[in-house]
Amino acid sequence: MSVEKFEEMTITTTEQPTHELEKKFHLTGDVCLTIHTKSAYSLFDGTWKYQEMGLLQFAELMRNLCFAARKDDPYAESYLLKTYDAILAMHKDIQKIESYCAQQLTQVRGFEVPVFSNTQFHKKALRFYTPFSYMGARLIADLDYTLRQAYSLKQMGILLDRDKLPARLMPKIRMLFGLARRWHYHGITRKDVLENNQIAQRAKTDMGDISAAVLQKKIRFVFLPRPLWQSYLEK
Repeated sequence: MSVEKFEEMTITTTEQPTHELEKKFHLTGDVCLTIHTKSAYSLFDGTWKYQEMGLLQFAELMRNLCFAARKDDPYAESYLLKTYDAILAMHKDIQKIESYCAQQLTQVRGFEVPVFSNTQFHKKALRFYTPFSYMGARLIADLDYTLRQAYSLKQMGILLDRDKLPARLMPKIRMLFGLARRWHYHGITRKDVLENNQIAQRAKTDMGDISAAVLQKKIRFVFLPRPLWQSYLEK
C-alpha cells in the first residue's frame, strides 16, 4: 500500500530557523498515521473556513505560532497554551468513550468481539515541525479507534446512547483545530507590550489583553518553543 506524504506548507509571516548549528543537528523522520474510518479521515484535510479546518491546516497554524513564539510573541505563546489545554481535555473525552466501548465489547456474552478494522486503511506519512501538530494527529487516531469500537458494537446489535457516540466529538475537534485562528501576526514582542507602543495597541485591539502570567513568563512548559537567541546557545 502506498503511503501519502504530507509536510506543513512554507509560511511567509515569519522566518524559518537559519542558524548553522541548528541545521547541523536538526533531526527529522516520517511518522505514519493510520486511519480506518471515513469520519476520521475527513478530519485530516479541511479548509480554512470557520469550523472546517483539518489536521493539515492546524499543523500550519501551529507552525506559524511556534515561529512567532520563538520571537517572543506573548500572544502566540498564549494561544499555544490554550491549544495544549484543549487537546488534553479532548483526549480525556475520547478516552472516556473508548473505555465505555471497551467495556461493552467485553460484556457481549458468548462472543469474543474484535475491534473491526478496514483492510484498505489509509496511511499518511507526516513530517511536522511542532509537537502540537502530532498531538492533533493523535486525536484523529484516538477518535478513529473509538469509531471502530462503536461500529463493532453496532454490528453486534448494540447501539450506544447519544452522549456516548464518538462522532459527536468531530465538530469539537474541528473547533479545537481552529482555536488559535484568533491569533494574528503583528510582529509583537513582550518588550512592545511592556512599552505599550503602537504595535502593542494594535495587537490589543485585534486580540485583547494578554494575561500577566504569560507576559511575565510564569507559565512555562516543555513544548513551548525556545527563543531564537537561546536555542543555539543551549546544549
